[in-house]
Amino acid sequence: AALVIFTGTALAGSPEVNGFVQMQYEDQVKEHSRFLVRTARIGISGDLTDRVSAMVQFDAALDPILLDALIKYDLSKYALFTAGQFKIPFGFETSITRFELEAIERSLVVSHLMNNGWSAPYLRDLGLMVTGKYMAFTYDVALVNGTGYDYADSSGSARRLLRWGMDNNNAKDIVARVGVGVPMFAGVGFSVYQGKWADNPNRDAWGLYFQVDTGKVILQYEYIRGKGRLVEDESQEKKWQGDKFSGYYLVLGYRIRPYIEPVFKLDKLDPDWDSSDDNLTDLHYGLNFNLERKARFQVFYRERKTGSSYKNHGWLAQVSAKF
Repeated sequence: AALVIFTGTALAGSPEVNGFVQMQYEDQVKEHSRFLVRTARIGISGDLTDRVSAMVQFDAALDPILLDALIKYDLSKYALFTAGQFKIPFGFETSITRFELEAIERSLVVSHLMNNGWSAPYLRDLGLMVTGKYMAFTYDVALVNGTGYDYADSSGSARRLLRWGMDNNNAKDIVARVGVGVPMFAGVGFSVYQGKWADNPNRDAWGLYFQVDTGKVILQYEYIRGKGRLVEDESQEKKWQGDKFSGYYLVLGYRIRPYIEPVFKLDKLDPDWDSSDDNLTDLHYGLNFNLERKARFQVFYRERKTGSSYKNHGWLAQVSAKF
């Protein structure tokens, strides 16, 4: 609260406050059913000078709650510099908020790449970034620690990534994305991630994405391929699982009315190229009810297939509102 007040008083003019809230219901057949607060986010931003701006963003549903804390310097439309903790510039689905997801959950391969899937500790990192635009072309390049940010898993057990020593080396990670497109209509892009873990030399990934939104038809496709993912075993110890992984997702949607939108999503992941029986496939069938771009209700039926048989299925429902 003190940081918000301090930042607000330092801004030139009135600061901008925004955020969104998401309530979710999960019903995994024969496993569990529960209500939960998925997101409770608030951010404050504003201009300090004509070229310098600042922003902080919190999410009270996570632990710790700080998501973004950054300062921007706008040199020109070709170069905007950012310093602090920010969302890394990789891919399409990682660049949008949870409010904007067409099928409630982030894709399997995206969650796999970001290690966690609940709070995605590697979705954000600390460092420097420069972004720019020339006509229809955009670029983003970031130099980051590689440790991500602190997070809590789905059981609520907070863990400190820096204490794990997962990336406690002197090397910095490089993340870059280039794209071309027409705003509010279509775009295509390519992303790369190159870095090192403390006890494994390779932590690399690349991805391609393509998206179209005609106002009626929605199409999103993204393919990601990488290596060097760190996970935990049952004893809560670190281990390497699957030196190489890949996956893709395909989203199709159609707005029958501006506020009624059936959606289908095919989501596939191969978490370990050396194993043939661990592939995951999620099929999502759902409806989005959009209200003035400020609120939406989503209900989805999901089937999950592992190997040659379906492992589980269930329902996901979510109501979101932003301000």
